Amino acid sequence: MKDIDYIKVRSFDVATFVALGAAQIGVAGDDVINEFNYEEIYNFYDLKIGGCRLSVAKIKEKKKSLNNHGHIIVATKYKNITTNYFAKKGIRAECIKLNGAVELAPKLKICSTIVDLVSTGKTLKENNLEESNLVMQVTSKLIINKIAFKLMNDDIRKILNKFKKVLNGENFIRK
Repeated sequence: MKDIDYIKVRSFDVATFVALGAAQIGVAGDDVINEFNYEEIYNFYDLKIGGCRLSVAKIKEKKKSLNNHGHIIVATKYKNITTNYFAKKGIRAECIKLNGAVELAPKLKICSTIVDLVSTGKTLKENNLEESNLVMQVTSKLIINKIAFKLMNDDIRKILNKFKKVLNGENFIRK
């Protein structure tokens, strides 16, 4: 346990580092976990922090039903989640991938719809947007590389138990 190295990376990269074995344990939001959907990761424990939602938002004047003749242009960081979300509704979503300031896309007339994280909704209001549909609730999760969990089980269990003890005062990995 003395040989623990910590790395700090962008939230969108955590799942990739854990999936590829560069890190054994990480903290990532449901948005990142679902966007990449790596089979190499155990979505292990809900930390119940970082709560927000991934939502569809539209220009206030353009708020209509999601039925846009089977096609919609959406600005988002979450191409996979967005494509799947609209596909389930029978709508083909053409995604414009943006990594920040997604809410500016409708203002700059690139599109009228976005899918982005929302906490208070203040940024949406400031950009004349309003939520029209909830895609998913998001909290931070403790994720573990599946192979590392098998090969380094005792060490990882110790770390996880310390983690849980701090969070709830109890062990959650029993031998």
